[in-house]
Amino acid sequence: PGDAHGLLQKVQILALEIRQRLLNPDHPDLAESYSRTGMALCRTGSAREGLDKQLKALRILERQPRPDPLALASIRTDLATICRSLGDMPGCLNHLLTALKLREDNLPAEHPTLAQAHHNLGVACCETNNWHASRDHYLKCLQIYRRTLPGSDPRLLRSCSDVAAAYRRLGDHETALEYYLQYLELQREILPEYHADLIGA
Repeated sequence: PGDAHGLLQKVQILALEIRQRLLNPDHPDLAESYSRTGMALCRTGSAREGLDKQLKALRILERQPRPDPLALASIRTDLATICRSLGDMPGCLNHLLTALKLREDNLPAEHPTLAQAHHNLGVACCETNNWHASRDHYLKCLQIYRRTLPGSDPRLLRSCSDVAAAYRRLGDHETALEYYLQYLELQREILPEYHADLIGA
């Protein structure tokens, strides 16, 4: 995997160099290349250099006559990932909240992408010991998934587990147990009868 990430980084850097020669500095395709290169750099341990590339991508998109809000949200989410890898949790949370707002303003209220945005915030709030906020985001994620996904979708499993863990951290063991039981019921519906995760469940 490490070699694959290194190869991907080289490819993205080469693609960026080609686009820099062919496109004007504010072309949106150049922002896409900066963004991909930034994430490739982050995955290979060069997060600070990756952050610089992502910020360049963000500035290009913001300078467009009619900026695409969902593209901006995607860049903000990537910036959050890089900030998290650098230990900058305030920066991570700020980018995730901005990305959520952009998506809420431009997507239907029950779009699955909003569920993932709430999940991302739930994880970040958990890592900063903000248990109540983490629970609230995990609950919103689960509510959207329940209304939009088929009952056999594995994302429901993860989401139920997240909510249960959040209530357990808050000391509400009764509610945590309710969600863990829902999780086990979903497991039995989704996973094959002899799946390892069901043994002893």
